[in-house]
Amino acid sequence: MSDQAISAAVAKLYDTYPFPPDPLLDQPPPGYNWRWNWLTAYAFCTGRKPAQQDIRILDAGCGSGVGTEYLVHLNPQAQVVGIDLSAGTLAVAQERCRRSGADRVEFRQLSLFDADQLPGAFDLL
Repeated sequence: MSDQAISAAVAKLYDTYPFPPDPLLDQPPPGYNWRWNWLTAYAFCTGRKPAQQDIRILDAGCGSGVGTEYLVHLNPQAQVVGIDLSAGTLAVAQERCRRSGADRVEFRQLSLFDADQLPGAFDLL
């Protein structure tokens, strides 16, 4: 089976069953998750504070936007790009972020195999 056929099958699955299936809320995501916070994750990995907070983040395989929403809300100076194969799942991600006010995100229907088509560099993947 070719990469394109596999990608099409995966996209069809997630168009039918968007994942993760977390409910859509009309508020920012509940709680705090240190893994989605650039300052905390960087300090944890390097033992020091990052030089900048105005970064670009790529959420590759963003699914229904659960993690994407955290990335936007927990990194107030960052620009976030979410990519996924599934148009249906991306529609859920867009709605999730719209409802919670996560407005510094761009979504693209794109395979991980084609992520090099995105312009510019990313500071966090």
